[in-house]
Amino acid sequence: MNFLLNILDKRKAKINNMKKKGLRESTILLNYRFGNWVHYRCKILYIKQILWFLYKIWYKFLIDFIMGTEIPAETKMGKNVKLEHGGKGVVINPQSIIGSNVIIYHQVTIGGFGLAHFDEQYINENQKKGGAPIIGNSVIIGTGAKILGPVKIGDGARVGANAVVINDVPPDSTAVGVPAKIILNKE
Repeated sequence: MNFLLNILDKRKAKINNMKKKGLRESTILLNYRFGNWVHYRCKILYIKQILWFLYKIWYKFLIDFIMGTEIPAETKMGKNVKLEHGGKGVVINPQSIIGSNVIIYHQVTIGGFGLAHFDEQYINENQKKGGAPIIGNSVIIGTGAKILGPVKIGDGARVGANAVVINDVPPDSTAVGVPAKIILNKE
């Protein structure tokens, strides 16, 4: 009996957590988690194809077109990622890796950038790293921030509003400006 009560209590806690997050954020993250499960974990080919088709229709119509948010299923994202203000205008590269307990405000772009406008040495150095950002755990990304290219944002870092990050940000530091500069380290 205690086992069933425990399950019901956990269920209530999850429902209350969804209410706190808001319907928009919960819908976006639920869609992402479903698509991610289908993409990486569903092993039965025909079922995977059917579920992937349903996911893509739902994603393109509701999440991308209506809500204006792009978080593809291929993105690797940790637990407890929070989309403040319902994740409006958030765009994330499918190759990005995002840690746990990350807070992402609206109008944020986490993505690669085309290497066509850079010199040959820069292209050769950065193609080896891969083209998408890696975001650590417990990172806060402010409104309108752009994190571009093969950069790493360390654990506990903060990216200020409208910052354009094109270089690595060390753990427990703050990056602001265009291009972003490190202005503060936690002591």
